Amino acid sequence: MNELRNQVQPQGRHEEDSVNLMIGKVASLYDITVQTLRHYDKIDLFRPEVVSEETGYRYYSVFQLRQLEYILFLRGLGLSLSEIKTILDRLRHDESWSDVLQVHLAAVQDQIAALQAQQEIMQRLAAGPLKPDTPLETVTVEKITPMRHYLLREIPPLAVTDRAFTLRLIEARKGLLGKIPSVQTSYSFGALVSLSDFRKDRALRYRGILMDPGPYHTRPPLGSVGFPEGYYAAIRFDRAECQPEHAYELLDRFLTEHRFQSDDRILEVGLDTGFSSISRISRITELIVQIEL
Repeated sequence: MNELRNQVQPQGRHEEDSVNLMIGKVASLYDITVQTLRHYDKIDLFRPEVVSEETGYRYYSVFQLRQLEYILFLRGLGLSLSEIKTILDRLRHDESWSDVLQVHLAAVQDQIAALQAQQEIMQRLAAGPLKPDTPLETVTVEKITPMRHYLLREIPPLAVTDRAFTLRLIEARKGLLGKIPSVQTSYSFGALVSLSDFRKDRALRYRGILMDPGPYHTRPPLGSVGFPEGYYAAIRFDRAECQPEHAYELLDRFLTEHRFQSDDRILEVGLDTGFSSISRISRITELIVQIEL
C-alpha cells in the first residue's frame, strides 16, 4: 500500500506504467462497469490520470490500477465506499496498513457477534413450541446459575384489569426499548410484580417491564438489573388454561406453606418461542421468586 501514500508519480517508474488505458478497457479488465468507474471518479475515490479536454475521454495509467485493485479488494470485504475512501486517505498520510485495518477488524467482530445473536434467536424460533421440563401449574424449587440479567424499566402500577392495559403495556415497552420493533420474540419480555402488593387484595399489578438481554447481548448491557444466583421458587402456566392471578396464588401458597423467606420481587417472564407483536403477552409464562432455604 506504500504507493498509495504518494499521489505523485515516482521517479524512475517503468515506462509501461505510463501506458494510458481508456475507461472501457479498465472496466473490462476488472469485470466492472463503466458506470462504476465514473461513480468512483465523481466521489473522488478513483480518478483518471488524464481527461481529454477535447473529447472528455478518461484515461488511466497502468500505475493507477494498483489502487483500483485495493479498492475492489476492500469492497469485496464488505466495506462501504466511504470507509474505503477513509482508509486510502489515512494510508496516504503514512498510517500503517495494520493500524488502519485494526479499526475495521473490531467493527467486523461486532458484526459477527450480532449475527451470532440473530442465529440464536432463529434457532430458538425454529425449535417450535416450548415443551416445559416440569408440569404446568406446579411450583418447584430450582437453582439458577449464573446470575440472570434483565433490562428493567419501573412503571406506575399497571393493573391487568385496566381497560387501557394493552396500550399502557406498549407504551411502557417502548419506553424501555426506545422504539417499537415491527416484530419481537415474546420470550424476550417480562414484568415485575410486588409479592406484598399482591397479598393485599390478590389483584395483579405490574410495577416494572423486563427484557431479557440474553438473545441480544453477549455481556450484560449497561443499565441491566442482576437477579442473584441462588434458589428460586418457580411455576409455569399456560395463559389459555390458567388465569395469571391463580398462578400467583399457587406460588404464594407454596411460599406460605413451606415458610420460605422470599424476595418481594416476582419475575414474570414469557417463555414462548414463537413470533408475537410487542403488545402480546407470552402464552407460556414463568413466575420466579428468590427464596432462602
